[in-house]
Amino acid sequence: MATPGASREAIGESWSLDAVFSHLLARFEGLPNPSSVAEGRLGPTDCSALASWYRHPDQRECAWSWCNSEWQDPLPDGQTASRQEMFGGILLVLAAEVCRDQSNEEAVWPSVTRALGIDRNSRGILFAAGQPTTECKKAIAAGARRLGLRNVIDRYGTQEYFDTVKLQFGFTLRGAKRRLAEWLDGQGTPLSVRILNGEVPEYADLRSESFASLWSALQDLRRERTTKEDTAEILQSSCWIRQEWTEDLLHCARLRLNRVVTAPTSSEAAERTTDAILEPRLLWEPGSKPQLILKLDEERITELLAETDSAQFCVDGRTVDRWFADETGRWRGRRDLTCQQRESKPNLRPGSLSIVNGRGELIYELALADLGLSAPLLIFDMRNGGALRDTSSVLDRTASYAVLCDTDLAISGREPLQRDRRWLLYRIEPNWPADLHATCDGEIFWQPRSFERPTTKQIRTVLESAGEHPCDIGSAYRLRLGGVPEDASDVNLAVGSTPVRIQKAGSHWETRETVTMSLGVALGTERVRARIAGPDYSRTTAPRLSLPLRGVLWAEDPKEASEALQWEVLRNDRSLNRAGGDGRLRIFAGHSGASIYEGSRLLSRASLHTLNMRDLHGWGAPLTLALDGQSDFALCREVEDRGRAYFLSLFAGRTRPMLRWLNPTEPSRSHHKIYFWRNLPDAPSSVGMDQVESVQENLVWKLPDLGSIAALAVTYDGERIAAWWSRERIVRTLRSGPRSGVFAVLRWLKIPVLSPSFQPLIQEAMTRAPVEWARGWFGIEPLPAGMCHDRLDAGWESVARELLWNLPITSERTTESIADAVHPNRGLSMATDQERFKARIYALSTTHPKLAYSLARYRAHGDRYKKCVRDVVKDLLAPPLRGDQVLPEARLAALRQECARLVLASPEDVERDLRSFEASLRRPSVQNPSSWTTLKRLNETGSGRKFLSASLLRLVLEGATL
Repeated sequence: MATPGASREAIGESWSLDAVFSHLLARFEGLPNPSSVAEGRLGPTDCSALASWYRHPDQRECAWSWCNSEWQDPLPDGQTASRQEMFGGILLVLAAEVCRDQSNEEAVWPSVTRALGIDRNSRGILFAAGQPTTECKKAIAAGARRLGLRNVIDRYGTQEYFDTVKLQFGFTLRGAKRRLAEWLDGQGTPLSVRILNGEVPEYADLRSESFASLWSALQDLRRERTTKEDTAEILQSSCWIRQEWTEDLLHCARLRLNRVVTAPTSSEAAERTTDAILEPRLLWEPGSKPQLILKLDEERITELLAETDSAQFCVDGRTVDRWFADETGRWRGRRDLTCQQRESKPNLRPGSLSIVNGRGELIYELALADLGLSAPLLIFDMRNGGALRDTSSVLDRTASYAVLCDTDLAISGREPLQRDRRWLLYRIEPNWPADLHATCDGEIFWQPRSFERPTTKQIRTVLESAGEHPCDIGSAYRLRLGGVPEDASDVNLAVGSTPVRIQKAGSHWETRETVTMSLGVALGTERVRARIAGPDYSRTTAPRLSLPLRGVLWAEDPKEASEALQWEVLRNDRSLNRAGGDGRLRIFAGHSGASIYEGSRLLSRASLHTLNMRDLHGWGAPLTLALDGQSDFALCREVEDRGRAYFLSLFAGRTRPMLRWLNPTEPSRSHHKIYFWRNLPDAPSSVGMDQVESVQENLVWKLPDLGSIAALAVTYDGERIAAWWSRERIVRTLRSGPRSGVFAVLRWLKIPVLSPSFQPLIQEAMTRAPVEWARGWFGIEPLPAGMCHDRLDAGWESVARELLWNLPITSERTTESIADAVHPNRGLSMATDQERFKARIYALSTTHPKLAYSLARYRAHGDRYKKCVRDVVKDLLAPPLRGDQVLPEARLAALRQECARLVLASPEDVERDLRSFEASLRRPSVQNPSSWTTLKRLNETGSGRKFLSASLLRLVLEGATL
């Protein structure tokens, strides 16, 4: 084994994994805890050496096993680390250094895959669809914690790995060249910068004094509080930037901002799109047709297209341009997109922009309404085509403007020069009259402000719920109109084309009847108008909607790029089909502090969130909203996954089963197989692909008559891609006492075992045969020939963690047998019994604390075994101490605080629930599962499992409860 002679020696391609990790570990010795990769002061040479090391064939072949190996191996310096921690740490360091030099603020993974030379074989191991796989994420999380690097993993939503990489260096040079002046003025500052500066209270523990000093120096320079020379000295000594960046940063920090703001921002949605990939402009030369242009940010688009060599840009589902990469790697295509195809009528109210790669896969989608393009009235300055930020802005009477408005608005004294069923377009030439205004139903809706005329009082209204509770989409509620002047005597409200009676109630105006929160209201396509009259005025306004909408919209991915998404409302008493990951969700949380869970797994914390179906697991758990101190609300009864096809006529009075694919799928004899079971305990039979009739351009497959069956599945290279099952037959099988082979098939079919109809039965079957379940579920029992589990689907692990909570383990033999199925002692045949015991306890700790506790409780009798348990607790608590003299008790208390924040609970609540759970483990007759919701959610995070395991193992040693 090649071993570095010193920590500063260049990494060699032939070095072993532990040698490379020890080399990096030495670079972070003595740094603050936590720290960032930038503080290790690695340079481009180190980054190049790391990339070359990974690209060596020996390392590529081991990546999969490294990502999944949690055994603690000895390091040359006497410490220990698992291969998962070592490889994940190396990968995170490499990703950070690559992104720092080659990426910008909006992208991370494209530059990493390029640097690693990811090919098709390794892409499925580390990256899929441009994002790290579950196995890769596990390794990165383990590596970050082992090296003591700043991270937000398990602390919020879906961008945790993206932002963890950004926390390693703060900001990129490419991003600073574009926006440093704005950041220093507090405009659109990246989250990583705000966290490192200590500006985000919930991440106060991740603040960096050295980064804050660097940022303060740049701000002082911008405000002319210090000299360029003094700032340059600080920059040259900072670990957070490359020395060669100094001149560029000094220049960018002092730039004067004179940017035309082109995105009207009238809602919270605009805040979410400050870094949008485009800028809308209106081009309208006299005598020509108007064109709304989407000016693309070439740098961001190039990052998005890093994984492909061609792309098409679609506006409202219609292709408006295509990009192709030439032999030099440069992209050929228009940077200014029109919103309609050639020779088509103008599209001035576009709804969405989507980018699709050469394989027809969606890369990026943006709702253009989030840029304000769906506002009732927009004003464009024709000197540059940009849209005004606010319609109440002061206008220059010597300039020309274009006004784009809804069809129920009209400009006084003017006729629209262009019209559509959805919009009208007016042109206002210089020296327009002082009484210019827009009306709605004969009442003033808008009046321009000019330099010559005093500001007129603006009426700004807001439509809210009259109650304190969220408004469920599809239900009806009374509404309240705020912002109405006190002297108003007559107020009318209309939602779409429906008038709504409204009356004064105290200082507000409230609707007399309830108003349905329709799909149009949720999507913003149903217009709301308020007509307000007072003693000497009459106005019509478009109220800002501030409705706490709650619910789920779902849409299948369109079959063709030219098709738009068709959203539907999902009732909360219905199930949701994940459909193999094809489709999208829009989740309205009804509260800004809500957390969105699938079962016990956190999906996001947001008031409105768009998710891809592939972000779900689909094992029967409900989709819920959770608020601090309040009970959960079910958005849907259960999330299941029947694959990418619907079985239309299976046993519905027809003799031939039929399935309809979500997207055209041509039958392939070499890749597709069809299996069916008459009874699940029996071996499956197959249908020859020559018996399949494909019709409707490969959207529908007709199968031969199969008679009465229990389940049916279509596979591609052995992985299940569509399935049907009889619920009654599955229930009957579970009640009959299934063997391990049946449990394996249940996992392969992806039966929603966490649904209310299945979970009690499978828990009962597990209780009768826990070892059979473990062998089948964890893959010890082989599947029927020709089948294999989907290795990119991590949901089955969450299922196991959920089911194990209520599984009584009453004997040492059962514990050992389950442990053998979960973590076989492979590769440890030459180790001592104590070494195997210690490795087993640690591995089980990272899978489920209950298993680690049960095994330790039955085995830790003698001093040698108790020492093994102490060592595991130390390993679980110590990283990332790196020599800091922190007692285990203090570390455990700090982890309890951190874990309580993760699940929006108090440390006292976590301690109480842990006490209840430990009591049930000692006395299985004591069960209180309703109090374990907090612990289950913690158990779905890596840090939570380590905290729970360490706490329970300490109780084993102490022989007492908390």
